[in-house]
Amino acid sequence: MGEHQVHGFAISGGLDRVVTPVRVQPRRRRKVRAVAEVVADTSEGPTFELLHGRRRVDLPEELVALLLTVARAAGSGEDVAVVVGEPEGLEELTSQQVADLLNVSRPYVVKLARRGVLPHRMVGNRHRFNAADVLAYKGREGRRREEILAGLAPADGYSPEDF
Repeated sequence: MGEHQVHGFAISGGLDRVVTPVRVQPRRRRKVRAVAEVVADTSEGPTFELLHGRRRVDLPEELVALLLTVARAAGSGEDVAVVVGEPEGLEELTSQQVADLLNVSRPYVVKLARRGVLPHRMVGNRHRFNAADVLAYKGREGRRREEILAGLAPADGYSPEDF
């Protein structure tokens, strides 16, 4: 179950694993958007090949669709996480999966649950979280952070003398 980093993307080989979301650095987004444009352009036909040395592999349509989705999101600056597993297994997440998704510690996730910030249910003594609730929380927190950061910067921007 290896995890590989390739130009800002994290891909997990394990089942039912949520990989910590990553963001493509601004200087690489242009390249990622170019990938999205090439993948989206099916005027040459719907087939794509992966080349590695002398090896050629045809990419299945499902993988091309996934690549296009990831490239479009990453190219526009969104965080990208790849989740591997059955869809029905993704409806409910463990506290560790939530921690990985939010890039926080598992005890912090439990603390959020106990405070009522993150809706959950108990299965025995284990917390289970609805994926939609977690993603909604992540979106709210991201917007809140952006507002706070925007409020910290001067309205007219920074000048070289500020540094």
